[in-house]
Amino acid sequence: MRGRQPLASANGRLAQLEELEEKVKTLEAKVKSLETLEAKVQTLEDIEAIQKLQKAYGYYLGHMMVEDIVDLFADGEESAPMATSKYPTCGRVKIPHPWRQLEITY
Repeated sequence: MRGRQPLASANGRLAQLEELEEKVKTLEAKVKSLETLEAKVQTLEDIEAIQKLQKAYGYYLGHMMVEDIVDLFADGEESAPMATSKYPTCGRVKIPHPWRQLEITY
């Protein structure tokens, strides 16, 4: 009978190991799901921030609040995807001066 105890103990440990491996797989799946959800939340927060910026830009433009429009641009000389050859960067430093002196007459 003594010879069977180590075998039974080994089988019990193997079952525990398999159970732990299954729990690890479950936790890894939950972590991946959580990371996916965090990325989606970040995307939604980014979209909300962009929409807020667009509304502020439209409001300031409509009310000719030029200095406030300038404040919406990033500091420095970061390159932007919408940059053109005339205005290669969209940082505050490169905003053309005529824009700051814009006057509209009706």
